[in-house]
Amino acid sequence: MADLRISDLTDGSPALRGDLVPVSRTAGSATRRVTASSIAALAAGVYNVKDYGAVGDAQGVAGSAINTGTPNLTNAANPWVAADQGKRITIAGAGAAGATLETTILTFVSAGAVTLAANAGTTVASANTHWGTDDTTAVQAAITAAAGVGQVYFPRGNYFTGALNLTNTVGIHLQGTGYYGTQLWPHTSGINFLDFTGSQQIVLKDLKIGAGSAQSSIPNCAILLAPNSSATGLDFEGTGVYVIGRWAKATVYNFAFPGVIWHTSHLFNYLVQAGARTLLISNTNEDSLTSAFATILAGTQQPTYQKYVDCDIEEWVNNGTTITAARAITLKNVADVQFIGCQIVSQKGTAYIDLAGTLSGLAWDHCTFEAGGSTTPTFIFSLVSSPSITGFSLPGNDFNFATGLLTGAATVLDPGTGGTQLNFNSDPKNAIAAGATRYIGGNGDGAADLTVCKYIPVRGILTQLFVGANNAPGSGKNYTVIAWIQDGTSSQAITATISGAAATTAQDIVHYVEVAKFDRVSLHLVTDAGAATVFIGGTLAFLPF
Repeated sequence: MADLRISDLTDGSPALRGDLVPVSRTAGSATRRVTASSIAALAAGVYNVKDYGAVGDAQGVAGSAINTGTPNLTNAANPWVAADQGKRITIAGAGAAGATLETTILTFVSAGAVTLAANAGTTVASANTHWGTDDTTAVQAAITAAAGVGQVYFPRGNYFTGALNLTNTVGIHLQGTGYYGTQLWPHTSGINFLDFTGSQQIVLKDLKIGAGSAQSSIPNCAILLAPNSSATGLDFEGTGVYVIGRWAKATVYNFAFPGVIWHTSHLFNYLVQAGARTLLISNTNEDSLTSAFATILAGTQQPTYQKYVDCDIEEWVNNGTTITAARAITLKNVADVQFIGCQIVSQKGTAYIDLAGTLSGLAWDHCTFEAGGSTTPTFIFSLVSSPSITGFSLPGNDFNFATGLLTGAATVLDPGTGGTQLNFNSDPKNAIAAGATRYIGGNGDGAADLTVCKYIPVRGILTQLFVGANNAPGSGKNYTVIAWIQDGTSSQAITATISGAAATTAQDIVHYVEVAKFDRVSLHLVTDAGAATVFIGGTLAFLPF
C-alpha cells in the first residue's frame, strides 16, 4: 500500500479544504476540530490550541464596583455583552478579606451590569476586573497531545486559564505570536500558573504571560521550575517572553532546576506582599510550594548554569506601599549564574539582589541597575546570613542610583578571576623593627601612607587580605596588618594578625571595604614591642564595578 499524503486527503474534499469537521477522537474533554491547515500543522508537529477548543477572548477593565454580600457587579465603561454570560470572571479585592473574587458571570443584565454566581466578600468601588472563556481544558488538551512530540501553538488571543500541567515531560515547546499577539492570563489565585515540575527540554517563545500591573488574580508564581521526586528537571529556554503580572512568591520560581537560559525576555513582578521577588533561584524550596500535578523533590540539588541575556528583570510596587523585603533577584546556593546586558530595576527595598548560602561563578556583565520609582534601593547586593561567595565578576555595569555595592557580612567573599590582585611588599633591604608602625606599598614601606600607597583606578571593593612574614613575631607577640584606605578618613574593616612563636601567615577573607576612584590603599603594619624584626608582604583582591 502506498504511503498516505496530505494532498491525498485534501483532493476533492470540501470539508478538508477548510470547513470544520467534527471527529470522534478527543483529547481530555475537548473534541479536536480538524481543517486542512490543522492536518498540515500536525504533520509538522504543531498543535494549535484553537483546534482543541480554546477561544482566547479574555478582556480586562478597571473601575468595577460591587457591594459585599451581593452578586451585582457594575462598570460605567459598559464593557459587557450578552455572550459574556457563563464566562469566568475575577474581581480584584472583592473576595473575602480583600482577596480576589473568582467566579462566573451568571446573568448578563446590561452592558454596564452583570450578576455573578457568587456574592462579594468585600465592597470595592473601582476594581480591576478580568473575564473570558475558561480555556483551561482546551489548552491542557493541546499540551497533553503535544507533550514530547511537538509544539503547542497559541494564535493571537488572550487565553484565560487556571494552572497548566506541564510536568514530567521531556520536550515541551510553547509558541506564541509575540507580546501584542498571544497572552496567557491566570484566572485563579494561589496557583503555580505554568508548572514545569520534573520536565526537561522546555522552550517558551514569543509569549506574554500575565495580565500586567492590573492583573486581578494573584498566583504564587508565573513559572515554576522544580525537580520531581526522581530529581528530574533541567534545560529551559525562554526567548521573547514577557512575564508581567502580580505574583505572590516570584515571577519565576526556580527551585533546584539547572540549565536555564533566557534571551531578550522581560520578567516583571508588581509586588503585593513582603518577600515577593521577580526572580528566585535557590537549591531549597524557599516558600514550600507544592505542585498540583507532581511531587516536588524533598531534598536539594544545585541549580547550576543559569544565563540571562538582554533581559529586563524588574520589581515594582503598584500600591504605594514601602516593602523593604522586596527583591528583584534572590540567589541562594547557586553556581555559574550570568546576567549579560540586562536591565535590573527595583522600586522598593534596601537592595536589588539578595545573595545567600554558598555561591560561586556569579557574573553581572554590562548590566544597568535602575530605580523603579521615587524610593531607590540603597545597595546593589544584600549579603544574607553571611554567605560564602567564590567567583564574583562585575565588569562594565552601570549602577545609576545605588549608593553602595554591598551590605551585610560574608563568611567568604572571593572575587576569583573576576577581581584583580594588588600586591604589597615592605622594603626588601631593611627589616621592620619591633614596636614600629609602617605603611606598606607596592615596593617598600614608609612612615606615612602617601609615600607608598597605590591609587584605586575605579569604584570597587577590596577584600581577601593575605599576609606573610619571614619570621614569626614570637611568643605572645603580634604583627597586625590592616588594609588602610585613605579618602579623607581611614577604614579598618580588613585586618589580619600574625601571632605567636610559629605563625608566619594570616588572612581575612570575610570583610570588605568599598572604595572610590582615586582612593589610596596601603597595608598598615603595627609590630608589638619585643617582636622579631620582619620583612612582610601581602595581597588584596580588588573587584571593580
